[in-house]
Amino acid sequence: MALLRGPSCSPGLFTHRKQHSHVCSPGGTRVARLAGLPRRTCTKVVNSCFYSRPSASRVSRPQQFARPLHFGSKLTWSPSRPGTKLAGPHITATIHFHGRRVTIHAALAGVADAATDARTLLQTPVRGNPDLVTGQLDNGLRYVILPNPTPPQRFEAHLEVHAGSVDERANEQGVAHLVEHVTFLGSKRRESLLGTGARANAYTDFHHTVFHVHAPLTNCITRTPMLPQVLEALAEIAFEPQFLPMRIEKERKAVLAEAQMMNNIDYRIDCQLLTYLHAENNLGCRFPIGKTEQVKTWEHSVVQNFWKKWYFPANVTLYVVGDLDRSNEEVKALIHAAFGKFQAGSIEDHGLTATALLNCSRGAAGLLSSSSSADGNGNGNSARSGNGNGVGSSNGNGTAAAVTADIPVAVVPDEIIPASAPGNSNWKDHIVINGDSSNILGEGVIAANSNGWKLRHPVRPPVIHKHGCGAMQPGEAPAAVSNFRHPLLQHFMLTVFCKLPVYSLKAHTDLKYSFMVRTILAAFQFRMNQRYVRADPPFLGIDLDISDSGREGCCVATLTITAQPIYWEQTIKVAVEEIRRLQRFGLTASEVERYTLSMLRDSAQLAQQANSIPHINSLDFIMESLALGHTIMNHSDAHEALEAVAATTTLEDVNALAASMLTFASDVGREEEMLEVAAQPETEGKFAKPGPTRATSIVACMPAYIDQYGDTVTVGGGVMKHSSGGMGASGHLDADEINLEELEAQSKEVDALQDMQAPAGAISFDVSAEQIIKALASPDLDNIEPYPDVELPDHLVDPEVIEQRYQELQPRFVPLDGELNLVPAAAPAAVSESVARPPTNAETGITQRRLSNGIRINYRHTDNEPKAGLLRIVAAGGRAAESREPGPGGAGAVAVATRTLSEGGAVGDWSREQVEAYCIANLIHSVMDSNDEFLVLDVHFAATNGGLQCAFELVHQILQAPRWDEAAFERSKLFFINNNAGVGKSLERATCSKIMTAMIGDDLRFRWEAWE
Repeated sequence: MALLRGPSCSPGLFTHRKQHSHVCSPGGTRVARLAGLPRRTCTKVVNSCFYSRPSASRVSRPQQFARPLHFGSKLTWSPSRPGTKLAGPHITATIHFHGRRVTIHAALAGVADAATDARTLLQTPVRGNPDLVTGQLDNGLRYVILPNPTPPQRFEAHLEVHAGSVDERANEQGVAHLVEHVTFLGSKRRESLLGTGARANAYTDFHHTVFHVHAPLTNCITRTPMLPQVLEALAEIAFEPQFLPMRIEKERKAVLAEAQMMNNIDYRIDCQLLTYLHAENNLGCRFPIGKTEQVKTWEHSVVQNFWKKWYFPANVTLYVVGDLDRSNEEVKALIHAAFGKFQAGSIEDHGLTATALLNCSRGAAGLLSSSSSADGNGNGNSARSGNGNGVGSSNGNGTAAAVTADIPVAVVPDEIIPASAPGNSNWKDHIVINGDSSNILGEGVIAANSNGWKLRHPVRPPVIHKHGCGAMQPGEAPAAVSNFRHPLLQHFMLTVFCKLPVYSLKAHTDLKYSFMVRTILAAFQFRMNQRYVRADPPFLGIDLDISDSGREGCCVATLTITAQPIYWEQTIKVAVEEIRRLQRFGLTASEVERYTLSMLRDSAQLAQQANSIPHINSLDFIMESLALGHTIMNHSDAHEALEAVAATTTLEDVNALAASMLTFASDVGREEEMLEVAAQPETEGKFAKPGPTRATSIVACMPAYIDQYGDTVTVGGGVMKHSSGGMGASGHLDADEINLEELEAQSKEVDALQDMQAPAGAISFDVSAEQIIKALASPDLDNIEPYPDVELPDHLVDPEVIEQRYQELQPRFVPLDGELNLVPAAAPAAVSESVARPPTNAETGITQRRLSNGIRINYRHTDNEPKAGLLRIVAAGGRAAESREPGPGGAGAVAVATRTLSEGGAVGDWSREQVEAYCIANLIHSVMDSNDEFLVLDVHFAATNGGLQCAFELVHQILQAPRWDEAAFERSKLFFINNNAGVGKSLERATCSKIMTAMIGDDLRFRWEAWE
């Protein structure tokens, strides 16, 4: 969900991302809405929970106290206690004291009206976004419409074809991408969008192909509305393409070139990870870019037949999101005019008859094909069988007749996919996400109803996953470690995967689950940041993620460990130690408080910013949510729902989920033992759904060679390109400007590196799978202690100190430099004051001031991000201030010093842990950086609940009382050295270094590499 942003994964304090939470305080901060009660009633109930306490010092040690309080005529029962359940109403509340802050989690229970019962609330469906319009044409095409005001006078129109690389058969790998190229670039109406102010492109992924247009409301050439023109262009792209031989050959060359250009180390790592993560299905072997040896040899009919098979109206969803200049009904009419003229897809298009289907469908779901059935392992070598019905496989000769004659079809009863009924506008409520043998039709199989009309597959993507939860299957072994060694890898990276079912967000209980998962992730990342600061041992990163993936059709829990090769084993043990600590002991009361506070503040801010979210972000969110079967909420309703579920969430709930979700990494090799522990009566309630998890795959990526000091060795002169691209094939190259032979030659050079002999002086680095498993399952890490609590400061600068300094310094605004001559020497104070406060610039909206201590201030009010602000401090310096000579104060000194301050994080009397907790609780995200000319500190903050005051206190401490940390200094130097050592392994960075050398000579201050 958009309201739940992921936790920070940055080791530097002043690069900390926004976190999430909720607080109720005597001072009148936000009060959670309790189980559907009116807000006024909730406020009265919660305020009755507070009682007077002695005034506390600036920071008090949090009370180790979180007892439930029960309010009612008789206080002998609560939902969390056994015994006779008395008549309500009752309020169950958990109160946490932390200095002068009091946090209450409360829920109403035992009420005669079941709608206000906390347990009933969790089963209540969440409210869908009333502004979201969905519908379906008679030919099966689905559409989604959402008015969205930002940016004004523009809109997004995306056409999603539910066919991607996972739908390719063994002899078609890459054809989905080629069809995307041919249909998109061959469209004349798409060309007519050029010069109108519109931008259009397309991409292919595992589960879909998307054609997207970002356009103004009005054509800047003809001054006519753009929406009809854009819809007609998308309709032609999908349903009226011209498969001209010249176009196919041109795009074949472009696709081959893209494949060579993507052949970089990042792409190879992605391939390795996905291959082992999805070893049991086609996601592990059907990559969108395809196989070049197949792309080169296809006849044109192969391309056209893939389009004919999958590009039909019922397999398409259209999204229109933007600042629309007409009503939803008018938009629907335009959609009908552009797309309603196309006939629904039929099996008769492939030479099959409805009569044959009828005979096949009289039982359960049946499969029909003109060729013999095959074994059905789902891995692309043949078609698969399901429910005892065979699926035909292709003869693979690429001819039109053979492909058409060998199309397997599955007859799907209407009750399995009621959303496919023509005209059904509620199809979004019937999306199925978790596939099994009952609803996965098989590789290359067409879904159809008994009348012969083609349907969208019941499950997208159409694959079966091996999940890492539930009882172990007979003969199931623990996940093995798969190793990937390459000379261009620089660090040791271990990834532990666990695949889980997707829990579609339909009810409040699903939102509570997501809320608790984010709380666990945030707590783990905070703890790892503290271990990083200690640098014992030094490691590069330990990250935990649990997230749903629409493109893969599953939830993936991931523990990623990154280290220098010499510290690989110690880093694994640090990660396992901390994840075991969290799995065994859970979160502390103050951690739950802190992240609840932060998530709710973040959610409230998002609700305020709902009208400022760009069209593309809203559309991407809708597309992903629908792929996962989520109910799409607007931000205001989502915030209210989050407040409600937060009030029902207890420390025990969060820790029971942590105990289940983290076993995949905390107990590698103990899978059966953990299942037995969870089944014991004495552990009832200690493990939450889905129960103890287990790793489904473990992948280690490591450099091939190191030197005698344990550092990686550069091999091959840096011919491998690093990029930030993912697996999806996107963008289009101009085939006329491509030198395919040169690209293929470069790719062969890269391939040759894999088998290259060790350079002189290099040592082979090859950690075995057994060594890695031993480190993951180390018994030395069993004797761990609970995590110590962190005291959360209310202020970084005592308000009394601020007042005292204000009285001493008497700060004021003084005239700007250029206006000093406007103030006579003997001018009255009133004149000086008026000159010191010049009016806001009418053109830019910028107001300028200068403080009496010389600091210049520019500020501007903007509605672009409501209830949020950005504070930027700029100081002259940067790399230009360094000495030209190597040594202290020389090249790299500014970068190292800036990173040291960022990673150290301690200021004044506060430790890094306290400052980071303060930033999390107050929704502050700060970034410190340096460039050629300046040192820059950016502080993003919430403009409500004293957010600006909190940001100013942080800036004050950074400027006045930064604390130098020697451990952070050593880590920063090491990072600088490693970063520069990687120049030769990146084509972009190596090229940039050579260009800078040609421009500025041997001045190391502006070069990528510097003296160690």
